[in-house]
Amino acid sequence: ASIDPHIDDCWIWGERIVTVNLLSDSVLTLVPYRGESKRYNLDLAPADYRCASVPDDVAVRVPMPRRSLLVLYGEARYAWQHMVLREDISQRRVCLAYREFTPPYLPGGTSESKSEQVFEKAKLFW
Repeated sequence: ASIDPHIDDCWIWGERIVTVNLLSDSVLTLVPYRGESKRYNLDLAPADYRCASVPDDVAVRVPMPRRSLLVLYGEARYAWQHMVLREDISQRRVCLAYREFTPPYLPGGTSESKSEQVFEKAKLFW
């Protein structure tokens, strides 16, 4: 399936977004984000990474061969929208996305109680 342009929300998802592309080749397209910081809670992102350091008309296309792993972090994570365009999908697309919580939602964090249920359910898979 294609993915609309977005930045993974910053209030709960941490520094790294990891994707494993499984079945077929595809392309991840990134474009600089110039919208309001409230949309993705970018005001919670590290200040150094909130603004892409390129002109607005730049697009970066990252090949994702089948069985590849991609990690978005830093400026690519916070200042660029990422998407998978429909025209870049030639076969069935299956991927696994891994995300980490931000520090407030980790054990010992100020919002730990809000993520406890997720951690408890995750223990059932191991």
